[in-house]
Amino acid sequence: MSVPILTDHQPTSKGMNLLYYVLSAKLYISNAYNSVLDSIFKIKEINIIDDGKKKSVMIKYLMYCYCNYIIYWLIKMRNIFDIKNDIIHFTKKTNNCKKVCILSKKNIDFDYVNTKICNIDDNLNMGNVIYRKFHIYDDKNDVCFKDYLIKYRDYNKCFDNTVENILLFNNINIIGNPPVNIIFRNNLQSTNITLPYENIRAMHISDFDDLKQ
Repeated sequence: MSVPILTDHQPTSKGMNLLYYVLSAKLYISNAYNSVLDSIFKIKEINIIDDGKKKSVMIKYLMYCYCNYIIYWLIKMRNIFDIKNDIIHFTKKTNNCKKVCILSKKNIDFDYVNTKICNIDDNLNMGNVIYRKFHIYDDKNDVCFKDYLIKYRDYNKCFDNTVENILLFNNINIIGNPPVNIIFRNNLQSTNITLPYENIRAMHISDFDDLKQ
């Protein structure tokens, strides 16, 4: 019985099996790739008429879909870093000064903050009122509020810079309903007034310019 002689041109059984697995793997990858494309891109061909000639815009369509896909995931990622809060304190540096602002509203997010930041007036308006004294007295605190009137100035009332909010972000807790003594000068007229804290707690800081004795 003669034994067949193997040559370089006659693959072995092991070689045939390896070739089979390689071809099967390539076919599987190709089918999977096409299946993914079919599931994402439902359209196989898009043509337009340009200068009287048919022109394919399939590549542009695929790039358009790809950009939309990226945008979708970028929005998803952005939402991870976004916030939902009822009160926010921020400082914007302008050409002339720093604007310190408070926003108080249900479910504030960064889109709302950016909108308000863009609307900030960069002009430095000091007003006509000069405060000589603004003190809040309670059993544990003697709070000099005069510096906060300058720091949180907001003459257009675009923000929620109230006494209560300002004290909150400066870690000052007023106990009870202590007296508040305010002395200021407006157009050469001096005003000296004492009010209970509850009367001024929710006031915007710009409202104090209009106080009367």
